[in-house]
Amino acid sequence: MANSQSQSESPPDTGREGWLVNTTQKRVVHFKPDLNSEGTAWVLIRTYHYDPPRPPEPLSHRRVLDQYAIDTWSVMLKRGWRPCRAPAR
Repeated sequence: MANSQSQSESPPDTGREGWLVNTTQKRVVHFKPDLNSEGTAWVLIRTYHYDPPRPPEPLSHRRVLDQYAIDTWSVMLKRGWRPCRAPAR
């Protein structure tokens, strides 16, 4: 993920991706635009268990509409999740 201040606080808009981390829950969440969708903007949301130095372990994934992903990102920030870079694999 690119290191930019605006990307860390704002949700991943169309064409951008982002990561959030919650160290208490040992989870990271990856928001990535679904480039295979036509017409409607979809986002893939993938959740991983992350306990460094181990690599992330997939827990779940879902495909949601762009606006739902933006809302989810905002709610997660309010609940203490922090933007981060992609974890080392």
